[in-house]
Amino acid sequence: MKITRNFKKIAEYEIVPNLYFSENYGVAVYFCLHQIQHEKDVLYYKSWLGKCFKKIYEARKNYTLNRYLERVEPKEHSESYQQFLSFMWNLNLNDLKEIAEFYNQAQ
Repeated sequence: MKITRNFKKIAEYEIVPNLYFSENYGVAVYFCLHQIQHEKDVLYYKSWLGKCFKKIYEARKNYTLNRYLERVEPKEHSESYQQFLSFMWNLNLNDLKEIAEFYNQAQ
């Protein structure tokens, strides 16, 4: 049983890196925020937030954000994910830069 728990923990830690390297930055941010809200390995997930927000900032700057952040689809997404997407799409370039710098400095 202990081995199974260890594998589960390892697999959970690989979710965000997998999302990051597959360029699903929006979902990665959402997952990190969820984990932080539940006080799970806060420092680990904050460091990933910095990396993801940096990529989202770069995408917004290069007008390619729609490749990495979904549009709000009310029929396909939960209400909380819709609110998250609306929030993310409403952040301006300077906001994204400040958030990325904040979390990257916190490391």
